[in-house]
Amino acid sequence: MGSVKVSACCRQLFLPHARALALTTKMASSGNICCVRRNISSSSRLRSSMPAWVIDEYGNNGVLRFTEEATAPSVNSASEVLIRVHAASLNPLDISMRGGYGSNLLKLRRDPVSLGQNGGKFPIILGRDVSGVVVDCGSGVTHFKPGDEVWAAIPPWKQGSLAEMVNLTEYEVILL
Repeated sequence: MGSVKVSACCRQLFLPHARALALTTKMASSGNICCVRRNISSSSRLRSSMPAWVIDEYGNNGVLRFTEEATAPSVNSASEVLIRVHAASLNPLDISMRGGYGSNLLKLRRDPVSLGQNGGKFPIILGRDVSGVVVDCGSGVTHFKPGDEVWAAIPPWKQGSLAEMVNLTEYEVILL
């Protein structure tokens, strides 16, 4: 397994995934914000899966798990950009979302027809802030090119930044 760099209060620790999860969930339960940074290989762009922190159900810290098999995003429309994550954060909103906060509204945003049914779209990747590098762009993207360093605040209805890659529209991304 690789290593995860967890930044907390200006200190950086190098930890294996299991220890990083324990520290991340401990920090999350205390209301602190935590940043995760992973070194990523460039070959990941060609894969259909990627490493990510996900939840498969709503609940407490125990529902957060690390997987190497999360579905990797790709550019699906002319205005989208694919970003390789260099740094991500776990915010109070993510902790609330993990517990089910906003699940009906998120479900409505993702699939308006299924509002009356139980459940949501799982697995969910948490993380609302991201900085990284653009690796691919849709044909209509005019503000970015591969290699640009960017930052974004990811809307709650999209998959989050606690993963190797994230897909956003060019209007949700800011050039650093």
